[in-house]
Amino acid sequence: MRIVLYFLILLCCISCIDKIDLDTSTERLLVVDGMITDQNGPYLVRIYYSASDSTLAQGVDNATVTISDDQGNSEKLIYSGNGYYRTANNGIQGVIGRSYQLSFSLEDGQKYESDFERIEPNVGIDTITFDYLVKQVTNNNNVELDEQGFDVNITSNKLEENKQYRWRWTGTYYVKTNPELRTEKTPDGSLVPAPLPCSGYVNDGGFLVQVAPCECCECWLTEYSQKSLVSEGRFISGSFQDVFITHIKIDKLRFIEKYHIEIEQLSLTRDAYSFWKLIATQQQGTGSIFAPPPATIRGNIHALGREDELILGYFGASSIKKKSIFIYRTDIEGFPPIPEVIIKDCRTFPNATNVRPDFW
Repeated sequence: MRIVLYFLILLCCISCIDKIDLDTSTERLLVVDGMITDQNGPYLVRIYYSASDSTLAQGVDNATVTISDDQGNSEKLIYSGNGYYRTANNGIQGVIGRSYQLSFSLEDGQKYESDFERIEPNVGIDTITFDYLVKQVTNNNNVELDEQGFDVNITSNKLEENKQYRWRWTGTYYVKTNPELRTEKTPDGSLVPAPLPCSGYVNDGGFLVQVAPCECCECWLTEYSQKSLVSEGRFISGSFQDVFITHIKIDKLRFIEKYHIEIEQLSLTRDAYSFWKLIATQQQGTGSIFAPPPATIRGNIHALGREDELILGYFGASSIKKKSIFIYRTDIEGFPPIPEVIIKDCRTFPNATNVRPDFW
């Protein structure tokens, strides 16, 4: 039974998703997912039962969920539906050096709690660099092709305080479409203009006439890291040098203008590092984390009085430091791909918005 888990964190009203694939013969497992950080909340915790299809995952409703620290402070989370619970906008906030625990009880009275997690220091990212390269890939027809792309790396210095980190990234790029060029066939087989309503154009006697601004011609698409990436290797004299973060493929869509990549560095406790390191090792070794079974990647959530119950997920506590750069179309060597004409509503792309990001 393949289970897809989505580990997510709500930071400053932005969802960052860590997607984890598991293979298990168990039909139904309790999954707990959440984190507190030194960034502004609210923070999001999700409690749900796994399923073979992530869209069928059943949220746990009406649980009593609390985040507490080692100073006696606590906050009861607000239920938001479908297994989601969140802190208040001005609620508890993580502080470096303090430890935090998630506890909750279900409607049947069963109680669960995480181990305490300490927010470790975070020195931040010093530089982001990228290298243009061309590599050979094999397509579905077994034909070798040259693929252009950028390898993105980071350097972090002065790591004496804490050497255990995880990284994740968010990429954003601009796309332009032409929904006004849509056509349709008449009964006699000829093509006539049939612009999408969101394009702002209408067919006026066979001619395109713009009557309103286009709402679906310009969008910004977002993509997220899909693998666990933790600190290992490349540790030289108190710094991480040239740590590979991701490869960005150059295609006809991504580099119409430029590509924005933001990298987050998350400090980890030893236990959190072990959890994410095991996932990273499995992903590197097999392309997914099908084996070993989920019991070997047990998180830090425990069922009180039922030590044999397997619970997936992890409640973490991290300091987060962010850094971002733009990679421009002009950074592509040789001849950049010519953008293709796309006749569709740009909002139909995955993770698309027609609202220009503040950083663009």
